[in-house]
Amino acid sequence: MAGPRRRQKGDGGISEYRTKAGPRFPIKYAVLREDGTPRVVLKRGFVSRRDAAAALRAEIRAADVGEWVEPSKQRLDAYLAEWIQTQRLSPSTRASYLKNIRLHIDPYLGGHRVARLTGPMVDTWMRKLEANGRADGGGGLSARTVRYVFTILRSALSDAVEQGRLSVNPTDRSTPRSPGEARPPEMQAWTAPELSQGRRRRTGRGADEDRTVEGRRPRRGDGGRAPRLPNRCTTSALPTPHCCWPTACR
Repeated sequence: MAGPRRRQKGDGGISEYRTKAGPRFPIKYAVLREDGTPRVVLKRGFVSRRDAAAALRAEIRAADVGEWVEPSKQRLDAYLAEWIQTQRLSPSTRASYLKNIRLHIDPYLGGHRVARLTGPMVDTWMRKLEANGRADGGGGLSARTVRYVFTILRSALSDAVEQGRLSVNPTDRSTPRSPGEARPPEMQAWTAPELSQGRRRRTGRGADEDRTVEGRRPRRGDGGRAPRLPNRCTTSALPTPHCCWPTACR
């Protein structure tokens, strides 16, 4: 019975090393530069042998068809600072991109080389933002905000692929929140009975004293005024234009 096929010299190799976060699997392979000189490439950070094997196959395939890109030593923060200057953006969009890069990308990924970013690294970064990504330390970012920041990074790295700085966009191998998961909660309007019930709770009036129909103002009492709506959303209050989730006020 034949044993497993041994890797040939041009096939590259996968090894393993230990970190505090668990085992990691670097890949190593040989390529030819444009001037014909050989080079051995080492890429680290893969969290599973399967991910490392997939990356190794992709790199060797790219080298075989002449699409391999020599890894850049440029850091992500430096690349993003350069990239943002080339984008045609409105002033408000540019300010938003710069703010999110400064607060949510550079502190986590900015020190890594662009060429060494991986899909698992991007996933870990997004989970950190979801858990404790607020700049004021008040907890995690919403799924909508995390996806917005992710799209900024994805756009920047897509341009790096187009420019020949990367062979593969690492965000294509990550698992961001879907657009449906990142959608904000749907606003719910109160019905006429719910409005009437909320008004009675606020004013202490009974159902017989407060017969209100949709589209009509509440009837004034003897010498009294109709109850005023509150300026802000509070417990047991009526919904207001500022109330983003009216059912939570009931």
